[in-house]
Amino acid sequence: MESCIFDEIREQLDVYVTFHKGSTFTCSNCGANSQPVYDIADYYRTWRHLNFMEYPCYIHAELPRTHCEQCGKIHRVRVPWAIKDRANFTTFFDAWIITLAKDMPMNAISRLVGEHDTRLWRILHYYVEK
Repeated sequence: MESCIFDEIREQLDVYVTFHKGSTFTCSNCGANSQPVYDIADYYRTWRHLNFMEYPCYIHAELPRTHCEQCGKIHRVRVPWAIKDRANFTTFFDAWIITLAKDMPMNAISRLVGEHDTRLWRILHYYVEK
């Protein structure tokens, strides 16, 4: 983790995660260990996480790509907090929404968490399809 900043004006917590130069990662394609960083696919990609107290929390991270020596492909590194490569929410946020959806209408959940209901429906549709 690089830093944690609470913004009183926006009323949110921002957590910044970076990797160190020389870090190696597991290949997202074949699972080969110790693959060097090829480049950065996304700088400070953002995911919504569970609330911190009553304030929204966001994780910001660089997403490196590796060029795997074993399978020969370039792939974006998978982060442990997101289930899908292009997800905008963490796995814990997804679980929270699914738990709330069992007993609440989606528009009420939308108001509670401060996210548009269309984005929340995508979470449910993803897991139903899986």
